[in-house]
Amino acid sequence: MNVLISINPRFLGGILKGEKRVEIRKTQPAKPDENVMYYCYETGGKKAVTAVFSSSSCRKVVFENGVPDEGEEIDKIAKDACMSVQELKKYLGKGNTLYLIGVDEAQAI
Repeated sequence: MNVLISINPRFLGGILKGEKRVEIRKTQPAKPDENVMYYCYETGGKKAVTAVFSSSSCRKVVFENGVPDEGEEIDKIAKDACMSVQELKKYLGKGNTLYLIGVDEAQAI
C-alpha cells in the first residue's frame, strides 16, 4: 500500500538521518502491521514529495489526562519522534489517541 503524508521539513530531516524512529499521526493512515510505503510531501519551502519511507508497523496509543496507556512511556515516545514531551502534548491537544508509525527505511527522492 502507498500513502501520501504531509510532513514538516524538521521531522523529515530526522527521518532521513535515521534519528526519528516513529512518525506520529492523529488518524490511522493504514492498517496496523501492513507493509506501507509513505511518500512524504514536504511542507514549508519545497512543497513537493521529497522522500519516501517504508513501515511495517503502526501502533495505537491511547492517552488519559495526557498520560499514555500502561506500558507506554511518554518520554520514549517523544524521543523516538524527535519531539519534546511538551511538543507531543501540544500535538495531542484535546484528543486522546495517537498512532505511532514505525520508520523502517527512508530515502530522499
